Amino acid sequence: MFKRQIELIGDNQKKFNNKKIIVVGAGGLGNFVVSELSCIGLKEIFLFDFDEIEIHNIHRQIGFDLDDCGKFKVDVLCDRLKSRYNQANIKGYKMSFEEFMQDYDFATVDLIIDATDNLFVRQQIDRFAKSISVCWIYGSVEEFNGQICFFDKGSFFAFQTKLKKFPDVEYLKVLC
Repeated sequence: MFKRQIELIGDNQKKFNNKKIIVVGAGGLGNFVVSELSCIGLKEIFLFDFDEIEIHNIHRQIGFDLDDCGKFKVDVLCDRLKSRYNQANIKGYKMSFEEFMQDYDFATVDLIIDATDNLFVRQQIDRFAKSISVCWIYGSVEEFNGQICFFDKGSFFAFQTKLKKFPDVEYLKVLC
């Protein structure tokens, strides 16, 4: 199935067989990220989102059609991706990342990708990733601009600007 890709990267394709990735958010960015990850042959993808598809999502969230309105994003996206590559274990979780952290039961994870647009969730992902010693990436899109940042040993708190101290979780809940 990955003939062209194997021509480019050779035996490195086999490395994807043992990787587990968490993607938080199945909106515009999450749609694209999960679709691309499934196309490279990853075997384990865990997708978290609690939203349902609404009509205003259709034009920018490529994994959804008009008939999907009212359904959960993770259900539709996981089913669609499994139909393209049935060897992948793509699991969708209809819950927030906060709920997931309270019941974490994954043996290992290799990477966490934040595809949300929420500072509160980013703070949670940063703390969680540090607690299990896993790297994480956040991506964001606004109008025609995009950002991506990789966190290994650094901290999301490095992005504090106007605040002397990064706000705590309770303060961010009020803002979001």
